[in-house]
Amino acid sequence: TPTVYSDLPLFDSGSVVDVNVVNLDVTHTWVGDLDLALTSPEGTTVWIMDRTCSSADNIDINFNDEAAPGPWPCPPVDGGTYQPSNPLAGFDGEETLGNWTLTVRDNANADGGSLNSWSLQICRTVPVVETPFFADGFESGTTGGWSATVPAP
Repeated sequence: TPTVYSDLPLFDSGSVVDVNVVNLDVTHTWVGDLDLALTSPEGTTVWIMDRTCSSADNIDINFNDEAAPGPWPCPPVDGGTYQPSNPLAGFDGEETLGNWTLTVRDNANADGGSLNSWSLQICRTVPVVETPFFADGFESGTTGGWSATVPAP
C-alpha cells in the first residue's frame, strides 16, 4: 500500500502545550521515498519527515521541537531525538482528546516496508473544573451542605 495510516486514540481531554513523536520505527528500503505526517483530532496535519536520506534504509528516530538544531543522521536509525521537518508547535492549543493519526506515504511504491511502532508524548493543560466536596464540622442543628473549590494550577 502506498500510504499507511496508524491511529493512536487519546482519552484524556486538555489543551496541547507540547507534542513529541517518539519511538518511530519504520522498516523500509530507500527512506527517501517516504513522507511522514502527524494529524491531530482537530484535523491539523504537520509533515514531520519529508523525503530525506535518499537511498538509506529504515527509520528509528524521535521528533521534538526543542531538540538541538541540526540534521538527523542518514540513515536515521540511531534512536536519537531531532527537530522534525516542520514544527510540532502547529498543534499547540488544540484538544488532545481523540484520534491522532500518523501517515506514512511511499512516493515511489516500488519497494515495501512496515510501520513497526510509534508513540506520542503530549504535555497538556487540564481544564479547571469546580469540584464539589462535603463540608463537615457544622455546628449542632445544621444540616450540612456542598461547597465548591477550584484546585490551584
